[in-house]
Amino acid sequence: MSTPLSGLPTAEQLTEALTRAETYWSSQDTENTESHALLYNIHKIDTPAPESKKGKEGQVYVVPERMRSGMGARIIKRLRAFYAEAPNIAFRPKGLGPASVDKANKIKVAVDEAIDQAVEAAGEPIWGLLTTDAPTYGYAVSLVLPAPMVWFDYPQYKVGQDPDVYLKEVDDYEHAASVPVVWEHIPSREFLLTSLNRINDEGFWKRTVPAQEIIDRFGSDFEARGESLDLGTYGSNPYAELEFITYTNRTHVVYFLRKPNIILRHFEHHMGMCPMVVMLGLVT
Repeated sequence: MSTPLSGLPTAEQLTEALTRAETYWSSQDTENTESHALLYNIHKIDTPAPESKKGKEGQVYVVPERMRSGMGARIIKRLRAFYAEAPNIAFRPKGLGPASVDKANKIKVAVDEAIDQAVEAAGEPIWGLLTTDAPTYGYAVSLVLPAPMVWFDYPQYKVGQDPDVYLKEVDDYEHAASVPVVWEHIPSREFLLTSLNRINDEGFWKRTVPAQEIIDRFGSDFEARGESLDLGTYGSNPYAELEFITYTNRTHVVYFLRKPNIILRHFEHHMGMCPMVVMLGLVT
């Protein structure tokens, strides 16, 4: 039972597809763990004189350890230097003449501003994280979604209001308000594809969060429907760690838990494509 590329999957379909993806990409997960250790120069050092190799009195046997030189991380950082700045976006005018050129320039300014605002709202250097993941793990992933809730106080037309006055309120608001777009970096180690054939069609973002965070974020949704968010045995411990998964396909975004197996929230994103975008990189 596979997940649909379009439409809303069931909790059972999501859990089955996630489990299948984890099995299929288990070798990649092992490589990602080793690449993570390489990037951050992590060394596993055992305790001297393990029980299986006791030394004579006054002597200690130490199992030789392979220590990293730190060159892997240095090479990755030097490679990143070639992509220090995000690609420059340019718009070609539709026609000849200064009016077409001016319109293209205005669109470029708007897009650049939207990207800057999205990065600022994310609170992290998204492009830098993507260009680190790509050579380290072989791929980098980001999530781009419309965020209409940012414009929660959008001006509403009042009965009897002068249309010109209302249009001016809307124009002033749209010039001053933040761009309603979310751009997030998805750590490569937390991302799963259902298959290579479905790259950029659907994906899973798997994280571990405390139970209390789930209750705070999604409890009101259940209350609004006259229901209660039942986390089973996990609900009694606010610090219990739960697998929180975000799933996206061409039409929907779904937040769900594997244990207990429930869908927390879902909505249509109206983008016509999967909001999780995979950028492939080369590794050596």
